[in-house]
Amino acid sequence: EGAWEAEVAAERRLRPARRYSCASVSRSASIGSDTIPAALPLNWPAALRVRPVPKADSSATLMAGWSGMVARTSSLPSPTDAATARGRIWIDPHSLGFMAYSAASLLMLLYDLTVIPYMLAWNLDYGSAPLMSGWYTPAFWTLDLCISFVTAFYYDGELVTDSRRMARKYLVGRFPLDAVIVLCDWTSFILAHGGLVSDTGAKVLRVSKLARLLRTVALTRVGRAMNIVERLAASYAMPDGVGLALGVLGFLLGIMWTAHLLACAWYVAGTVAYSDTGERWVDSVRNNGGQGSPLSDAPLQYQYMVAFSWAAGQIALGSLDVGPTNSSERAIFVLAMMLGFMFGSSVVSMLSTTMVDYRMRQKGKTRMMRMLRRYFRENSVSPHIAIPVQKQAEQQLACREPLAEGAVEALQLVSVALRSKLRFEIQRPHLLKHPAFRLWTSVNGCMMHRTGLEAVDFLHLRPQDDLLVPGFAMSTAFILVGGAITYRHTPPDSPHIAAEAQQVQMGQWICEAALWVEWTCVGKAETSASCQLLAVNSEALLRCLSDDPVLRHLAAEYGRQFHKRVTSARPPHTTWPTDLEVPFTDYLDLVVSMPAPVRTLIGLTALQDPSARRAGRAIDKLREEVEGSRSTVLVTGAGAVVRVVSLVVLRVEDGAGRIFTQLGRWDGQDVRPEVLLPALKQEADELVGETLDRMLATKALLLQGRLEFVGTMRETHEEESREFGVQTRYLRSLCAARLLVGEDSNDSLLQPRLEISEVRAPAPQYRRCSVRSLEVLQLLCDIEVHVVHVGGGAGYLYAWLRPEAMVALHAPGTE
Repeated sequence: EGAWEAEVAAERRLRPARRYSCASVSRSASIGSDTIPAALPLNWPAALRVRPVPKADSSATLMAGWSGMVARTSSLPSPTDAATARGRIWIDPHSLGFMAYSAASLLMLLYDLTVIPYMLAWNLDYGSAPLMSGWYTPAFWTLDLCISFVTAFYYDGELVTDSRRMARKYLVGRFPLDAVIVLCDWTSFILAHGGLVSDTGAKVLRVSKLARLLRTVALTRVGRAMNIVERLAASYAMPDGVGLALGVLGFLLGIMWTAHLLACAWYVAGTVAYSDTGERWVDSVRNNGGQGSPLSDAPLQYQYMVAFSWAAGQIALGSLDVGPTNSSERAIFVLAMMLGFMFGSSVVSMLSTTMVDYRMRQKGKTRMMRMLRRYFRENSVSPHIAIPVQKQAEQQLACREPLAEGAVEALQLVSVALRSKLRFEIQRPHLLKHPAFRLWTSVNGCMMHRTGLEAVDFLHLRPQDDLLVPGFAMSTAFILVGGAITYRHTPPDSPHIAAEAQQVQMGQWICEAALWVEWTCVGKAETSASCQLLAVNSEALLRCLSDDPVLRHLAAEYGRQFHKRVTSARPPHTTWPTDLEVPFTDYLDLVVSMPAPVRTLIGLTALQDPSARRAGRAIDKLREEVEGSRSTVLVTGAGAVVRVVSLVVLRVEDGAGRIFTQLGRWDGQDVRPEVLLPALKQEADELVGETLDRMLATKALLLQGRLEFVGTMRETHEEESREFGVQTRYLRSLCAARLLVGEDSNDSLLQPRLEISEVRAPAPQYRRCSVRSLEVLQLLCDIEVHVVHVGGGAGYLYAWLRPEAMVALHAPGTE
């Protein structure tokens, strides 16, 4: 403690005359005790330690192993080759496109099953049904035949996409029956439209129509459609009452379709079937109450409705006005009675079971509301208080809580490998928004499945719950999936000067620093509504990643870069780190600062991404740039492949409001004009402050030790690179500083100086000048130019310019 107090006292003595440089800020190991709250560790955040990655190699061993990993990534096939090797011609049975196709095939199937029995019973031609008279139906089912050959299927929980296995499964399954049906469809179409319908042709046509009934085997698609409906219903979270109503409606539609089939069969029995008595039921039915013409002379609609009313009466076990007159009709009559008995008992049992199940689900809610009303009566609560409380309680009970994995008993029957895939599929949309998780998934997807099972879990919080408390050691990071969280940091508990409150955005990370350093919370996070979060445990995450050598090295380097930025994050160069944000820890910033072999590995992995295909032929040139460590390429959280360039820009202002501006480069003989702020490209394994120190030691040497830094602002600019065919994102770290009080921008210490006339210029070319050109020329004659030599006779030319002068020199034609 005595040493600490002495160090703090020395720090305070030096503070009034201290001249900051970025390196001295980042390397500073002590700060005043009046700045850091007592809840945080001493010397925070510089004292924070990086979380060790299990089984991580030493630095020398780590760098020695990168060459082999880069060579392995370089030998990977291109995305096109890999997709071709796997066989790209296959259809996912659960894709949106296939769902739409399944819905269309279901409609065609229901049309067939409804219209074909009617046409067969009443002996109608194809022209009476629009879809039956054209080539649409046979063409559609022929297309269905081809699609079935390339539709993937599930075997033992795995999606099989191999072309041979898909074709073999279909050939030994439904193909023979489907082929016969499609052949009959085309035969019917040719006979009906080719002028071949003679007596013999009519018999063939009738056989063809009858063959279409074999299409009922395709009713298996109804089950698939029901699965789609159930999945959509689960997505929209329909109330129990709506689900009950839809179930009853579907059952009633099934009964009506059965009655339709019975009506067609009853009419066939009365017109075509063999009669051992010589009588038929159609002859006994008359129009106009039994006084008119026979039923065969009535319109088709009336004939159908008479048969349909008889079928509905049989199923409902009601009264009938038509009876059987021969053995064939009695056989149909007995079959209809048995179906009616079966449907009647099924309807009663189904409705009873559904209602009992519905009441059981509502039992708990009903009991709680009954107890609440009883509480109101016993305590004589006035209606203007009781009614709002009751309404809010009803609304809360009506909200469905997310179903936890442990509550689904069927998942315990699934293998661990398949369960890990299921869990990662649920977590994937949230995790892959972080580019690091996207990179790790691209490197080893199976390992990330295990990570999702062991290190990631969902967390549900109620309103007014505390997620973070200042001073609490945290080893878990969170992603806000749903709900609302308010984050606050106040001066007594936080190093920030002013209190601040902000809403956590959906998908934002909370305490991401806890994954890489031994983090201590600096603020308070409180839920303002029911929340769902994704919790990532740091120890379990690093343990899983350490089992793969590539992921282990990537995680170790990522954590090292993150730790460097956490420990150096302090004013005046950056703001203090918080639980929501640590300055300059964006994925792009970290990758740009990584060693060249690491960036090469990340870049080659990014070039395997399917989104890199749009680069076309330029992808080969970009690959050469990545392999030569001349370009940094990565995949963002949105899945876009971008090329990243990081620049550190210095903006210095003197007491008169003039800005220190670079006018050009001098190679000892000629000057190349460049009117811009001094800038330097950030190199590997280098912080922004370290890049700035390098700039002050080289191209801006005349400013070294004479600046007071105000802060750093990040600017991002993105444009498409014509050379490489991908987006290039420029990261500009604008470091603002001012000349120290007492320093003069015209002081002799800023020598050497140079007059414009002393610079060797090309031979003058006389031309007519505009007024603006004359103004710029006069401006250049009035300023002093300062030269900084960087060796080899070269140097940089600077001047102190007012903002309007910079704008004038940026105008077109001033070169």
